[in-house]
Amino acid sequence: RMGCRLEGEPIALRPGMNPNIVSDGVAMGCIQVPNGQPIVMMADRQTTGGYVKLGAVISADLGRMAQKKPGDPVCFVQVTLEEAYYARMEQRRLLCNLRQELEDSGRW
Repeated sequence: RMGCRLEGEPIALRPGMNPNIVSDGVAMGCIQVPNGQPIVMMADRQTTGGYVKLGAVISADLGRMAQKKPGDPVCFVQVTLEEAYYARMEQRRLLCNLRQELEDSGRW
């Protein structure tokens, strides 16, 4: 629950760049790279950290990340803040529709 450690080709830093940085906040979904191998921070992550961060998994996709099994492939796609917002809104809309359908059917 702390994080999803990813394996693959190590991410190389620029020559002379130190992977350790001044500790700062660690948001859920942020991708830290402590040793060239990324870790996606999840629900029980630490609150601060001092490793390079290269991005974040958008909130609409965190559930999918949490359900990955060891060895499952992961693909990252760059999105804008607006795209991330709309993905989250669409996810909420679908969940509200599902809840309404369950309530209407008497299964809620």
